[in-house]
Amino acid sequence: FGYHKVDGDAQQPNWLNSGKYPKIFFELKGLREDYWKKNILYAKAFGTLSIKNKTASISFPVSVKYLHSKRKKFDGKSGDVLFLEGNLTLSRGNFGIQPEGMLDFIQDQIIVKVSLVGCSKGKRPLLPSRLFI
Repeated sequence: FGYHKVDGDAQQPNWLNSGKYPKIFFELKGLREDYWKKNILYAKAFGTLSIKNKTASISFPVSVKYLHSKRKKFDGKSGDVLFLEGNLTLSRGNFGIQPEGMLDFIQDQIIVKVSLVGCSKGKRPLLPSRLFI
């Protein structure tokens, strides 16, 4: 979170309870409602999110960009790069994160920014898809 006190408080049992639930899981099931705008694919990602042993089906808008042979710019290795970015809104109460508490300071609806970068070990041949143009 960027603030020492908040970082510590967020781990407490009434917040994330990271001692008991050290991981948050998201399983991406797929993309739907996709459309292209220039060389970027826009879609709704959908899947299952688990926080504090509570699971929910969620969907949120994402953008996907593929960079052929551009991995060298990022880490000096040969390969391709895939970027996936999006934002989703979650209810703290639905996941047992300080439900109904501190609403004067932190709203129940929180925005989570998702950024995923994937790379291949080598340059891949272009596939028959607009994503790989």
